[in-house]
Amino acid sequence: MAARTEQGLQYAVTDFLERYLDIQYLSPGVITIPVRQELNLPAINYVVNPAFDIRLLYYKSIKDTLFANWNKVQQFRDVPNTNWGGEWAHSFFRWFHQSYF
Repeated sequence: MAARTEQGLQYAVTDFLERYLDIQYLSPGVITIPVRQELNLPAINYVVNPAFDIRLLYYKSIKDTLFANWNKVQQFRDVPNTNWGGEWAHSFFRWFHQSYF
């Protein structure tokens, strides 16, 4: 596995665990790990390029750092200052009239 950042490597590991080992982290404290007698992995060679640089969600479970990292979600406190003009969720009404929605 390789990544450009430590966070990217963390995401690569969780992607591998989900994709090839069927391990799921459903919510804080709820992890499913299938029991296996043996493990046969195919040759693995793929690249993931996220569609978004920052992925934010705001609900209680995201405050759990392990859960947030596993689900590739940044926490508000971890997001660098961006050129968004201070806009966060529920802000589109400032740019688009509600009739567009």
